[in-house]
Amino acid sequence: MIASFSRVFLCNPLRCVWLLVAIPNSIQADEPAIIDFSHEIVPILRKHCEECHVGDHRKGSFSINTRLELLKGSENGPVLEVGKSDASRMIDLITSTVEGERMPPEGPRLQTSEVDLLKRWIDGGAIWEDGFAFKAPSYEPPLKPRTPVLPASRNGRTNPIDRVIDNYLALVELPTPSPASDSTFARRISQDLNGLLLDSAKLKVFLTDNVANRRENLIDVLLADDQAYAEH
Repeated sequence: MIASFSRVFLCNPLRCVWLLVAIPNSIQADEPAIIDFSHEIVPILRKHCEECHVGDHRKGSFSINTRLELLKGSENGPVLEVGKSDASRMIDLITSTVEGERMPPEGPRLQTSEVDLLKRWIDGGAIWEDGFAFKAPSYEPPLKPRTPVLPASRNGRTNPIDRVIDNYLALVELPTPSPASDSTFARRISQDLNGLLLDSAKLKVFLTDNVANRRENLIDVLLADDQAYAEH
């Protein structure tokens, strides 16, 4: 321990002596007070940063929901350099006087005492209370584009949906449904797209059409009926 020394003059009824007393410097000099994250830093961040950078608000792709997101920074790079307030862009922005650059862009500026607290907090390691979050991150399922492997087609049914359904029915040992007739298809597709049964004239044209893609043609006819489609 580093210490300084002082002379102390002591007396009693029999004699007086000088003593050399070691006094630790930690007693002589005041140590910087420890920053209270919950009661000193959180209120500042809530007051000046919450509107743009908490919860689903990520202005400039920057969030302070958690310490990890805070250290991640924004689309322009790191915002906070742990242990280096002088090199932290956060401090530059909240003390800037340039219009359009200063943060927060609207509302009252940070007081000198608030800026000083943030500087001391950063210099002290930007300590963050374990488990604290302005808003806990929501679960994001790991969805990625992929090409599924389709089961083999059965009974000549090559449509991808049919192949999946037919494979499932085979696994659970259920019978494969018979293909829908043209009239059944016309009824189902018309009700699905327009909410109405196909009128008799259009149904007759469809049933007497001998082209191979007549079902696709019927779908085009139904989708072209803007009024019925919109009403449905």
